[in-house]
Amino acid sequence: LKKGTIRHFCGLSFGALPPYGAKVQRPAKGTCAFFVDYRKAKCRPFMNFEHGFAEIGRSNSAIVAVELHSDGAYDGLTDAEFFAKARQTIEARYKVQPRETKGEEPMPTLVYAVGDVDITLGPDASGGFCLRAENTVLKALW
Repeated sequence: LKKGTIRHFCGLSFGALPPYGAKVQRPAKGTCAFFVDYRKAKCRPFMNFEHGFAEIGRSNSAIVAVELHSDGAYDGLTDAEFFAKARQTIEARYKVQPRETKGEEPMPTLVYAVGDVDITLGPDASGGFCLRAENTVLKALW
């Protein structure tokens, strides 16, 4: 892995097995995953991104990606203000700028590269916002 690659994202470790008791979905084709719900977990969600799933590799069941969803703004913020706040937090935490921007301001889809992990922040097609972190090396291997 490249220097600077993050090992954890929102409480889940890339390359680790799913937590004990996680109900893993293994479809015949497609993505193997287990659901994540921070509303029931002990750790706090990242800025109201509180539900989603963790993708696991087919060969060894190790976590390769985490995708979280937020139902929208909270604490009286508009959607644009919430998006800007989430964007600033990611850029400050990981000290990166977007590698790729799709769509138009004020809420485009942004892709950040943190070592071998791609972090994507953008509007969700079903409403709200989506935050995804994917370890590209582990996903290619497993």
